Amino acid sequence: MAANIPPEVFELIIDCVGFTNLPTQSLLACALVRRSWLPRSQRNLWRVVTFGKDRQLHLFHVALKAHPGNAELVRELNIVWRRTWDKGTLQRILNFPFVLARRLPNLQSIAVHSALQERTPILMTPKFFVALGEFSVCHLILNALRFRSSNDFCRVILALPRLSELECYDIRWEYNSPFFAGYPNGNLKLVSLSVGELTAEVLSQLLQIMDPALQHLKLDCTDLCYEDLGPRLLSGPGPPSPTTRNHWRSRLNGLLGRFEALITPEIRVLLPLSDGAPGPADILSPIKSKSLNNVTFQLSKAHIDLESSTELSILNNSLDDVLSGDQMPRLKEVSFIFRFDEASTDHKRYIDQVTRRLPKLAARDGVQITVRLEAL
Repeated sequence: MAANIPPEVFELIIDCVGFTNLPTQSLLACALVRRSWLPRSQRNLWRVVTFGKDRQLHLFHVALKAHPGNAELVRELNIVWRRTWDKGTLQRILNFPFVLARRLPNLQSIAVHSALQERTPILMTPKFFVALGEFSVCHLILNALRFRSSNDFCRVILALPRLSELECYDIRWEYNSPFFAGYPNGNLKLVSLSVGELTAEVLSQLLQIMDPALQHLKLDCTDLCYEDLGPRLLSGPGPPSPTTRNHWRSRLNGLLGRFEALITPEIRVLLPLSDGAPGPADILSPIKSKSLNNVTFQLSKAHIDLESSTELSILNNSLDDVLSGDQMPRLKEVSFIFRFDEASTDHKRYIDQVTRRLPKLAARDGVQITVRLEAL
């Protein structure tokens, strides 16, 4: 029976096993079924490599020496800090650039995550920065990390010569140095940037060194909107004063106006918006890109009360004017993603709320409004 089924069908099934969260043993079992299944199984086994234990880097190095041809199969490299790691384990894992440089020719993405709940790791070894330039990856993810200084953070993101997609979430450091000192503006040439839980200062400096050719931007402005998050996100002793907050807001608006090639901005907000905080209209209004064709808003809250007059106050006349005006001549689609704890099937009520609050946008020809409901 199997002989009558095209091999492409088996390969598709193996790929589905590889892209799900099934245990690695499932792919190992596929590799042992028959000889023709082995190449596809190996491809999926080696596609994503994760270091989450002390000896995994050493064992992977040994496996590469035994089977050097498999190095071409590696596409993603994930490093996840564990609570059980001590300082020695951390330093050994951070040697991965020297161990693997020039040995993974098709590596496309590096992701560094912290699984620690109490204290994020400190990147201390210079080896982590020096050899990164030997990788030709285009996608970098940094999540819940604490660097030694702001310049160390800069050295990481500028070390990768072919970097085009950057994701940064909850990035902090032990002390402030002259931010990005010696790095010219526009030196970071990205196509896509996604950021969240960054302070206004970090975000503004990051935008400042980026090339204006940025096309895709995902911005979580929650940390810019809530003063009660200040002590957790800022390296200083407390939340910023209103004067300081207004200063960074003004600076961010000026920097966002530089990206004249922007196509798809996505703005994420935790509802409700606090008084005086910059809303989506404040973020979009300075953008002068004539190429913009898709805008996405992601609105999150445990429970969204559609009957409240203030719950969706960010969907106001200012936002309606921005989205319906001549500022975005090529706009084709505006998406609203509502994320909350409880499940909801009342899709029509959300669509009615959006169209009622943004009547000019709803009446604009050639622009489609889409609404999606998701669970947190």
